[in-house]
Amino acid sequence: YEHKPSTNLHSLEKEKQDYITCLQHALNATNASYVFLIEDDALPSSDLFLVLHHTIQLHLNHNYHHNEFHAPDANTAFVKFYHPPRLLSYIALESERLSELLALACVLGTLVTVVYWRSSSPLTSTPSSDLYISWIVNIMYFALLALAIGRANIQQLRHWCSPYFYSYTPAPSCCTPAVLYPREAARQVSGFLNQTLCKKNFGKDSALDMFLHTTNWKSFLVQPNTFTHIGQYSSIRKKLVDPFVVN
Repeated sequence: YEHKPSTNLHSLEKEKQDYITCLQHALNATNASYVFLIEDDALPSSDLFLVLHHTIQLHLNHNYHHNEFHAPDANTAFVKFYHPPRLLSYIALESERLSELLALACVLGTLVTVVYWRSSSPLTSTPSSDLYISWIVNIMYFALLALAIGRANIQQLRHWCSPYFYSYTPAPSCCTPAVLYPREAARQVSGFLNQTLCKKNFGKDSALDMFLHTTNWKSFLVQPNTFTHIGQYSSIRKKLVDPFVVN
């Protein structure tokens, strides 16, 4: 692929071509097994390399899993390390987030109910119906509390624990500030993007979604975010960026 700039290109097409240029240069400059493409407005966190190493070893490295039951998915096209926090809420199209909210509320609600029951005076027995109602109320309370705090903020607890606590889930659409590509997948993505025209309301993010929908490749997201979006001005749209939109 040879990058040929043109003044007649749509800004999103120009952005896509720049992305391909970086991807191709990384592939041609080294024989590395992975390409980690980081955009210039993404600031990495201090534990990036620990999380990156853990992700590769646990989810992508086939040699590491040679004699283990759990094997990585060979059809992984890319792994995202950032997604806008406003799109990481429990109320979303991703069904696993609602089950995550319910599981968190059930665990905390059950724990509080058991502690209350065990700490009650032995002289007064709590009716089972009251205990059941208390359990339901506690679950509802912690579910509402989790919604108020926000999933992105709760996810940060994993950041303070260990890379082993980071979650690895199917990636939602949108946003490519920090993306890890296995080498073969990077070649496939580069070729597909090179044949796809970006235009208004169809940027490289949408092109990547189309790539996934038309092939057997899959994408994943590591959470919590290991990058912070620090861009304040969009050279593509020629204006200041709304912080709420990108964060």
